[in-house]
Amino acid sequence: TEYFNLKNDVRKSKEEIKIVSTSWSNNLRKGFENYKLIDSMLSKEKNISYDFIGRSPVTFNNIKLIEPLKTEELGKKLGEYDVYITASEKDPCSNALCEAIQSGLFPVIKDDGGHEEICRYYGVDYIKFKEVDDSLIEKIKAKIKIKNQTPEFEQSYFNYANLFYSLLEKKANKEKDYEVFYRQGVK
Repeated sequence: TEYFNLKNDVRKSKEEIKIVSTSWSNNLRKGFENYKLIDSMLSKEKNISYDFIGRSPVTFNNIKLIEPLKTEELGKKLGEYDVYITASEKDPCSNALCEAIQSGLFPVIKDDGGHEEICRYYGVDYIKFKEVDDSLIEKIKAKIKIKNQTPEFEQSYFNYANLFYSLLEKKANKEKDYEVFYRQGVK
């Protein structure tokens, strides 16, 4: 987990949505049929790029294949993306999904195995799909648009915490002023 960290400088797309999937294994059950379907849909998309990092038994036309990376390199590379898609089947605990979530990527998960349980454990919003269809890309675009229009949770937390503390400080100062005034009046 030291390489897969959510940092304040995690990328937020404005013009292009950057999607990634990863797999060390080239087993077809890692979701390659679904990735191939998504690949065919990307030909008509202008503002979406999709990279697959790892080994693949299939060739892609619109998804860029990147050779497997060492852990530290992968951790850095994931920070360049917005969305992580996993379509693996019967995967009880996907390390790749955990790494993507820890890197701040929005998860898009196949409704299979332990993917949904992992997302719920991390407390993150996600898109779940049973079958790949044209609506999947539209759902991703809509979610990223919303994400880009809302403040990051961490920043919101600090904004509210600062507001709360400033209100407490003002209240404490008023009480001190009142106490000083009251004591002066009693003398």
